Amino acid sequence: MKEGRSRSPNICNVVSKIGIMLVCLSLIVVSGCRKGKVRGSVRLYTSVPVKIIEAVSSEFEAKHPEITLEVFREGTGKVMKRIRKEGETGNLGADVIWVADFSAAEELKERGLLQKYASPEAENIIPIFLDDEAYYTGSRLLSMVITYNKRFVKERPQSYHDLVDPKWRGKVGLVNPETSGSSFFTTATLLQDERFGWEYYKKLHQNQCEIVSNNPILSEKIGSGELYFGITIDSTVRKLMEEAPTLPIGYVFPRDGIVLVASPIAITRDCLDPVAARVFVDWVLSQDGQGFLAQKMGTASVRLDIKPPEGMLALQQLKIIPSNAKKIYRDRADVKRIFKDIFSGKRIEDIREKIVEEIFSFGASGSGSPQKIFAQYTAFTEYLGKKLGRRVKLVQKRTYEELNGLFKKGEIAFGRIATGGYIRLKKEIDIEILALVMAHGDPHYKALIIVPKDSPITSFDQLRGKTFAFVDPFSNSGFNYPSYLVAQKGSNIDTFFSRYTFSGGHDKSIMAVFNKIADGASISSTSLLRAETKNPEIRNKIKIIQESSLFFRGPVVVKAEMPQDFKKSLKEILLKMHLEQDGRNALKAMKIDRFIEGKDSDFDTEREILRVVNEDKGKK
Repeated sequence: MKEGRSRSPNICNVVSKIGIMLVCLSLIVVSGCRKGKVRGSVRLYTSVPVKIIEAVSSEFEAKHPEITLEVFREGTGKVMKRIRKEGETGNLGADVIWVADFSAAEELKERGLLQKYASPEAENIIPIFLDDEAYYTGSRLLSMVITYNKRFVKERPQSYHDLVDPKWRGKVGLVNPETSGSSFFTTATLLQDERFGWEYYKKLHQNQCEIVSNNPILSEKIGSGELYFGITIDSTVRKLMEEAPTLPIGYVFPRDGIVLVASPIAITRDCLDPVAARVFVDWVLSQDGQGFLAQKMGTASVRLDIKPPEGMLALQQLKIIPSNAKKIYRDRADVKRIFKDIFSGKRIEDIREKIVEEIFSFGASGSGSPQKIFAQYTAFTEYLGKKLGRRVKLVQKRTYEELNGLFKKGEIAFGRIATGGYIRLKKEIDIEILALVMAHGDPHYKALIIVPKDSPITSFDQLRGKTFAFVDPFSNSGFNYPSYLVAQKGSNIDTFFSRYTFSGGHDKSIMAVFNKIADGASISSTSLLRAETKNPEIRNKIKIIQESSLFFRGPVVVKAEMPQDFKKSLKEILLKMHLEQDGRNALKAMKIDRFIEGKDSDFDTEREILRVVNEDKGKK
């Protein structure tokens, strides 16, 4: 590696762990394009381990002495932090980026920091290690193996689950996903597998698992006997075994399947030396470069024409745990935060509540506590996940408007929404009804106007000048219907009532009348039935003075843009789930009998009520 150029005033302050000094800009001189000699410099940002990148730099420069390779090397977390900061200021200092995992490359692609480049070597790369849009290419494979100390562990481990065995309490280690890209990708991949999930990491914490900053440190701790077990990179362990052959260290490919991390290489959007950058990328992906990485550095190749390093199984022999890089990228902040929460000793109950509110993807709203809604929907999302063959996550929001907002922002694709929320959302985005809800033997409910049992009020008109409790501005029974009644009387809610409030839940509006905090309220018949079942005294303290015609219960909807086969499968699952015991259990937890067919015109009555209410608002 040679001295290189500076792109910004602060770049000279950067000194990598390899001791690279950065100097001024050098220019590319191209003679005869690709067939001639390319003179230039390539500025590389990378998280590739120090010893490997030093060797790669020396080998490349020996083969291409006209090109200077300048390297900034840090862990993936710090490399990405630097790229984000420079990218935001429009002063990205890298020509080429070479990091640990595809989720990092997905982020850079989404940020618009990469340029497309289909290397001529791509035709020799195993297709699963190529980006569909040619923004990045897998360049080396990291197998996340179980590393163990042979002196203290007499029986070879077989599974990632061996690390949670209580007999190894305090002797297990992991690498921090905040600082290591390979560890982050491994964590996120295991979270996508129903055999592991967050429960696996909670058990690791309970087993006093130690968290270290990088893979070499973890391997060394295991080799010394300070720790007995860990999940780390196979090539890191092989290198340690080569350098210290007397260390009692070994590794196994777990029978659960192995997490395979493909390290991506890409050219940046702002690359100053594109021809030289392409020469470097092509060499890394070439038979020569991949052979060097495999045979000299012990790193598995993304090409099938390269022999695996000694001690590494051929790819065809590996059982690989599948991963979704795009999804891993989308969930990255939550994965890192929740991992940190678990291993910093936060209460499991607190962590679970955050998961419920922030990282699931089936939408639902309700007036109960986060714990209550979580309990109601857990069996349902698990059932859907098993049927769909993918994880189904729950996003819980307290208000109907917040839930609608998630649909509009694209953060959720399907969910169960309130009647009033549906007719509003349908006007704003293209959604389709998957199913309607049958509960208490009926797909309908009514809006009920209630007052205290001993109140002299016997009609809605007598609530004029009184206090009133609405539920939610997006609620059909809890807002639209009473507002419609007011409009029918030639008035509006601001002048009709002396004072009104939004309680945030049907149950809260019921209790406001029960405790005589409000003179009246509008609620759903379903909510009153449930409240009376829970507290029979309500029957003696509340009376109904008016009820609406029948309304359909809030539907389960999906964004119309979702793939047709997905929508068809999901609808079929919903309509048939009452036929299976697991499905009936999930429905019971949600207090639902079954799902039934539905269509948009089922909500024409509710839509007309909202039209009148909005028209009345326009007159104010």
